[in-house]
Amino acid sequence: MKKGYIYCYVPICEVKLYCIDIAYSYKDILDTNRDIIFIKKIYNPNIIKKKFYKKFNKFLLINNIFSGTIKLKKIKDFFKMI
Repeated sequence: MKKGYIYCYVPICEVKLYCIDIAYSYKDILDTNRDIIFIKKIYNPNIIKKKFYKKFNKFLLINNIFSGTIKLKKIKDFFKMI
């Protein structure tokens, strides 16, 4: 089992969006200089990311970018659940 991190951040743009991404090193996340909302250390990050995408598929816009209409509480609850 691979250990990694799943994290959520808000990209700099004119529209409110959320990005969900994974990384296998905490240093990689810090090097991005993003305003991270949530971060969690997990096993098998690819599997967890796919579960998130499946659950919130109707909010998915592009690859790992989700619409701002999704409630932040729902994302927070998902992060608590895993």
